[in-house]
Amino acid sequence: MNNSRKLEVDKIRRKIMDSIRFSEKYWMIYRQNTFGFATILDLKYKKSYVEVLLFPNTDVIEKGVPLIKIYTPIETQVDFEEILIDPDFDEDGLISPSKVIMRINKLINEEINYHTKILGREIELIDEKYENYPIDNIPFFRKIIIYFPDFEVELKINFEDYPFKPKIFFSRFLSKLINQKKFMQEDIFTNWSELSPNHIVDILDLIVDQIIRKFKLIKYYKDFQTIFVKKLRLGKNIRDVSLKIHRGQTIGILYQIEFNQYESHTKIIELFEVIAGRSTKFSGEVKIFGKFIQLLAEEERNKIFILPEVLSSKLINMKIKKAIKYDIKVISEWRSQQEILNEKLRQLDLLTLIDEWVSRGPLWKIFSRIRRILKKREFIESILKLTGLSNKRKKRVGELTPLDYLFFSIGRALLQSPSLIMFSIPEGLLNRLEYEKFNSFINDIKKEFHIPLIIHGPEGIIKNCEKIITITQEKSEYGTKEELINKIPQSGELITIELNYPDEDDLKKMYEMDSFIVLEERKNEKYKIFPKRNPNEIIKDLIGIFGADLYCFKKYTASLEEFVEFLEITS
Repeated sequence: MNNSRKLEVDKIRRKIMDSIRFSEKYWMIYRQNTFGFATILDLKYKKSYVEVLLFPNTDVIEKGVPLIKIYTPIETQVDFEEILIDPDFDEDGLISPSKVIMRINKLINEEINYHTKILGREIELIDEKYENYPIDNIPFFRKIIIYFPDFEVELKINFEDYPFKPKIFFSRFLSKLINQKKFMQEDIFTNWSELSPNHIVDILDLIVDQIIRKFKLIKYYKDFQTIFVKKLRLGKNIRDVSLKIHRGQTIGILYQIEFNQYESHTKIIELFEVIAGRSTKFSGEVKIFGKFIQLLAEEERNKIFILPEVLSSKLINMKIKKAIKYDIKVISEWRSQQEILNEKLRQLDLLTLIDEWVSRGPLWKIFSRIRRILKKREFIESILKLTGLSNKRKKRVGELTPLDYLFFSIGRALLQSPSLIMFSIPEGLLNRLEYEKFNSFINDIKKEFHIPLIIHGPEGIIKNCEKIITITQEKSEYGTKEELINKIPQSGELITIELNYPDEDDLKKMYEMDSFIVLEERKNEKYKIFPKRNPNEIIKDLIGIFGADLYCFKKYTASLEEFVEFLEITS
């Protein structure tokens, strides 16, 4: 080895040592008479060995070898080829290990982000059709609830290793309906391909299909898992409203049309009455769990609640402990679904002798009746506790605060086994401190009762809903909070500026610029900017226009109300 090469190789060694000195992921290697570094990439769904060799310039000149070699069997969205073609150098003319490591880390992150995006898409597909929740805060290990006429089944799916086969755990009920070992021998699993895997939702659809065929469920309609509204029009002000919601979800409505509060509330109630099947003055399509709203039976319509309900003077003067259950049929679902399921299992000869004795034995029937009464009392007590009215049970309904009155109305609805609850919260009804209490209450309802909720109210309430509808004079928009705000250019990043006695000509220059939209908040003093290009560049432009007259500026992410403002000024 000549001295020149020896010095270069030693430099490469020292550079690598400096680059990986404090790294737990990389280590030094010696291959092909030169130094390099390597790492193990563990993404759970696949592992890969990444090896990088750095060659001195003398080898490139004398032997024709490349400056850098990278070996890895991994397939990434961004090929390592870009590093080979355009490697990074230090000032001494040698390959820079630290810069190469940074680029490799970037590629690894891109691979992880790509995989996370795929898993996120799987969650989206599940969430479009089925009620589901993460287990132990693991987003890719989920509990799924599938509803059928009169009963539901549960299962857990862990697809952290996707595109490898997911791990599936049937509940006891589901195991009675479908043999899990046989189910895992279905074509969807035996022909599973990591290169072109089925979606997780396809597995759920297969479960639904098998139960429908086994039980011959003629009342299981398409979209049975969801409430579906498509291009609903109601008068001049509510147009093209679309939504899709499954059990356990909430949809928030932000209604921004220039009416007084009473008229806005009236319009929203009219919308609710259409969804509830109480009004036919609309165009569009409304389906409640697979059934067109026009075809709902009266019993099914009675399970859709618009709150708060109008109470009689007699009920208003009652104490809460009596009023909560007054003049309603309390329906505790704890047993009825089990009985219905047992009946279906009996029809298919799938009911065990123990279950048969339990469901038909005379002693059990007596015990069951007593337990039903106790459960009913327990159910009412749990509703009082959930609504926070347990320690106010001796108060009269008319003495409740607006928030407690709303809780009371929701509590009465919950006692009647609702299929959908809709309510409107007028602006100013709740203060900001009550928002947190209300949002916590809504989360408890979703977890405990799995009921879909449609809520009209201020942004402080509806921003926590899974999906949001904004209704303006021109159109309506539907999506998650993030999806809606991202419809504003620059991902919803806005600028506010405050000016100190600006020159009229400077203001005119600002308004003439086409790279942003200006909204005046205080005349000649405060302005809101909706950027169409990089906000940092726009700030530079504004500084150039106003100079010392630009008192201050702020960048921030738009709110839902500002999204509505954007719709109004661009429509």
